[in-house]
Amino acid sequence: MSIGRAKIKNRLFYRFAVKTVSPLSIASGTNTATDHDILLTQDDRPFITGTSLAGAIRHYLENTVSDQTKINLIFGKTEGEKCRMSRIFISDIIFYGSKVSVRDGIRLDENKVTVQNAKYDYEIIEPDALGFLSLEYVLYDTDPISADDIENVTLKIVSGINHGAIRFGFKKQRGLGVLSVLSEYEYKFFGYQDKKFTPESYIDFLENRQYDNKQLPALLPENNMHYTFSLHLSQRGGISIRTYTAIPNEPDFSHITANKKPVIPASSWNGAVRHRAFDILQNSLNADENTITELKHIWGECGENQFVLSQIEVSESILQPSQTDGGFIRMTRNKINRFDNSTVDRALYSEKSFFNGKTELYITIKNIEQNQWVAGLLVLVLKDIANGLLAVGGQTAVGRGIFQGDFDSGNSEYILYLQALYEKLKGGKEK
Repeated sequence: MSIGRAKIKNRLFYRFAVKTVSPLSIASGTNTATDHDILLTQDDRPFITGTSLAGAIRHYLENTVSDQTKINLIFGKTEGEKCRMSRIFISDIIFYGSKVSVRDGIRLDENKVTVQNAKYDYEIIEPDALGFLSLEYVLYDTDPISADDIENVTLKIVSGINHGAIRFGFKKQRGLGVLSVLSEYEYKFFGYQDKKFTPESYIDFLENRQYDNKQLPALLPENNMHYTFSLHLSQRGGISIRTYTAIPNEPDFSHITANKKPVIPASSWNGAVRHRAFDILQNSLNADENTITELKHIWGECGENQFVLSQIEVSESILQPSQTDGGFIRMTRNKINRFDNSTVDRALYSEKSFFNGKTELYITIKNIEQNQWVAGLLVLVLKDIANGLLAVGGQTAVGRGIFQGDFDSGNSEYILYLQALYEKLKGGKEK
């Protein structure tokens, strides 16, 4: 139980129950079932590897903890030829009761423009899948951190997961990969210098894993550098974001669902919001080329073979039926010839769309102090959505995908962001 002169002084064990809040897609590197298959255990259970968890958690802590010495000690660090062993062991998260489904996507070029004939599909784990995250820490008597430091770091990790700051897998900036940690968790502490400690008690724990139960305290968001817009919306009619099926007696296509609940994928919101933002900036506000290029960079566009993480995160929206007449409606329609708008003979098809529901739209901007002018631009876009001037999804020509909502553009923060947008445009024109 020792390494050289250092002796183990503490072992701390945590076991958290977690569930998927949004769809999750951890790539396996294969494309057998789809273009982007998820990672599965030998008995076909989806999971997140401990290495993926460690990478996402460490990246978050390196950007939110001021004392990096503790983080380097806990996660280990290589300095030249010297290596410092990690003090943390992170388990895989294996999900139980999970449902795997397939979603469609469209490939984009370096300018985020759709590529012709480049559709792809990918597997996801649907929301509400349950798994367990285990963390084990080993501290030595030469380590300048205590069990209380470990507790604080662990709660910081949980807070980051619960507030969506730590996400996992594919399309993290587009609504996927969000987990939540349940409020009750399991904990075990061993102090090797404690007179009550016995090797037998430790061996018994390893064999039987009998933890103590604890409750999470109230955890506030760690990062106040981000700003999240929230917009309550009601449908004005139906919405149709298609998923196709060849099952007999089923519609030819239906509005997309997750766990049988109708949703608006974050990628659909992002496409509509992004297009309108650039349209306003270029055509209504006559922004200069440098400002347009800067917005592309903030949205994750840098040009060919250059990549940067988008500073705008969009969340997936769940549609809830209204108290009166909201829900799915199945209907049969004529196929239309796109060249002359005439009906195609003997070409009926059926669809199932969702009507008269309500939902919430959440958009987060990172580094809000530097990106206030972008927030001002999003105020204009969100106002268009709330006023029914910007539709999302398909069949918008027949009134689908239109919403209405209460959006207070006179909010003091919104006015501040609109002023920042004005100053940005004014500064660009003065140059």
